[in-house]
Amino acid sequence: MLRPARASATGTSTVDLLHMDHGLQVVVWNVRGLNSRARRCAIRSLLCTTRASIVCLQETKMALISSSIVLDTLGSEFDGSTYLPADGTRGGILLAWKSQAVMVSDLLFT
Repeated sequence: MLRPARASATGTSTVDLLHMDHGLQVVVWNVRGLNSRARRCAIRSLLCTTRASIVCLQETKMALISSSIVLDTLGSEFDGSTYLPADGTRGGILLAWKSQAVMVSDLLFT
């Protein structure tokens, strides 16, 4: 089970830019819910096409995102992830990355 990211007043996270591939592809998408299997398949298809290394899915509308949902939605190449749970039917963010392309540490959400 994934753990939600820690909340912080500063809302900062640290990304090690020295050890990153600077040709990264980043996908940010307001998915308007991850509960639909068809939506998860569309996301996975887009990620295969774009060859993204980092993905941020907004408005997941999910209070709990399990590792099986991440695997089903993003595939096994996205081996690092964290999420901010939705508040009822509003909000929710899933952030995931391929650790061979980027190193993320000290994740904090506000």
